[in-house]
Amino acid sequence: APATFALDLGTPKRTLDAALAASKAVVPILTATPAPGPLDEKTADRHLSQFIKNGVLDAWTLPSLALVNEHIMASIGKVKAVSELSTTDRSHMRRDIYLMDGAVTRLLKLAAVGDAEAAALDNLADEWEPLTNYVPAWVKVAVALTLSLGTMIGWKRIVVTVGEKIGKSHMTYAQGASAEIVTMATIGLADTMGVPVSTTHVLSSGIAGTMFANRSGLQRETVRNIVLAWVLTVPACMLLGSGLFAACLFVILRAAA
Repeated sequence: APATFALDLGTPKRTLDAALAASKAVVPILTATPAPGPLDEKTADRHLSQFIKNGVLDAWTLPSLALVNEHIMASIGKVKAVSELSTTDRSHMRRDIYLMDGAVTRLLKLAAVGDAEAAALDNLADEWEPLTNYVPAWVKVAVALTLSLGTMIGWKRIVVTVGEKIGKSHMTYAQGASAEIVTMATIGLADTMGVPVSTTHVLSSGIAGTMFANRSGLQRETVRNIVLAWVLTVPACMLLGSGLFAACLFVILRAAA
């Protein structure tokens, strides 16, 4: 089930120890002011979610963050490895880490704490990030195989479309080099900023730009199809992903019953 891979099960113990130490270091900061009223897990989740959304700091924010931080420490402090946690505990811990990370990011942007406190909170988010910001090895292998097979099967259509059907004339060497350089720079910048982009979309746009700049003309039908593909890719992938997940979950639950 997806909850099995919600956290990096192979996280080294030294990483967990460092994260626990960072959590303990911020306890005095988060508990400096008591909560205005009774505070439980659901209440803390609600207040932190609102704070992350609207950025309005109130008397509930730090106590709520303190409670989430306490839950994280309690969950990981009772085991020697993430794999020892139940799937339910992993799911809850993942949510707690995301809430903590979002709230800390908001606090730092608002400059709501002093420099020393900000450094400790920033270190807290950095230490826990490796548990959620990772990709399992089997996912990397599956994606690589899928991309490789797709390219092996459909390479000719891709090459012909990109090289001959975007502009009304064939690309020159200079246009190809310009499009590749722009693509490289754009993807590099997006990676640095953490922005999700499609290499194919960026390259296609770069080629269209070289055709326009060189007054080579654009084939409207191809450009229209590319734009439609951009618009429809996300909802189509969402529907396909949801359907595939539902089907796999149904098979797993039937098999486990």
